[in-house]
Amino acid sequence: LGVKYQPSGFDGLVTLAAYDLRQQNILTADPDPAHNTCGTAGTSQCQVQDGEGRVRGIELEGRVTPVAGFSVIGAVARMQSKITRSNNGYQGNRLDMVPDWTASLWGDYTFRSGLLRGLSVAAGVRYNGDSYGESANQFRIPSYTLWDAALRYDLSRVSASRVLLSLNASNLTDKTYVSTCTGVSACYYGSGRLLSATARWNW
Repeated sequence: LGVKYQPSGFDGLVTLAAYDLRQQNILTADPDPAHNTCGTAGTSQCQVQDGEGRVRGIELEGRVTPVAGFSVIGAVARMQSKITRSNNGYQGNRLDMVPDWTASLWGDYTFRSGLLRGLSVAAGVRYNGDSYGESANQFRIPSYTLWDAALRYDLSRVSASRVLLSLNASNLTDKTYVSTCTGVSACYYGSGRLLSATARWNW
């Protein structure tokens, strides 16, 4: 269920959505004791498609261009996840790897005149709330906040060339954070700082 609003006074769009998602046949541990080991090495736990999960949430998103060349995009979502059916005692727990909150904010400005004409600068922030790494909810993954940035230069604004140069950076501060944790010896860090440079030519 959703609603969209587009104001007449400025360039913008706001959307609000609420949802109730169900997933059936989620893999759960096989309750048959004769199926204790699976896989080629016979060391993994056998699983059956007998689980069910639900995610209820509400999401607000806005896109605004208050002045020419400058745009802002923001979004926030609240999610409530739950295991609604399980054969291993996990019913009522939160679904694994589903954060309770997510949020993002991104600003982008393009110079339209002067010496910097064709140059675009952008920056943003992403927030991921706490979650659990597995259905037993024994391993909690703390929330984290990451910063991103980008530079773009459109050569077509200053010459006949149809080349767009861009430099993107994710996790700009090189923050160390845990992205998932499925066991005592199975916790994994998220990606560190990543820089990527691209050149695109249109014809």
